[in-house]
Amino acid sequence: MTIRVRIANLPFEAEETTARKLLAAYPGVRSILAVGDEWHGERERVCFVELREQSIGERLVRELDGRYCRGRLLAVDIVDRMYRLRGEEALAKVVRAVA
Repeated sequence: MTIRVRIANLPFEAEETTARKLLAAYPGVRSILAVGDEWHGERERVCFVELREQSIGERLVRELDGRYCRGRLLAVDIVDRMYRLRGEEALAKVVRAVA
């Protein structure tokens, strides 16, 4: 079963390579979506990671939540169904931007 994890409070200069380095120890990453801040022209410093297995996602949350990345304290959590539905429009914009 796939699971989606949200990683928030990434450094301002974070790029996809930053997320990939953080996730290198976690097998089964299906996708990484970075959400941008359209009003300020900056990244919002949030990304969503889709993993193939729930156990890997739970381990990722345990190990990365509260960890520092380039001086910023990461906030990592599992995204539930309700959150996905509320954020569906924003995620659709991200998917179009990445594609």
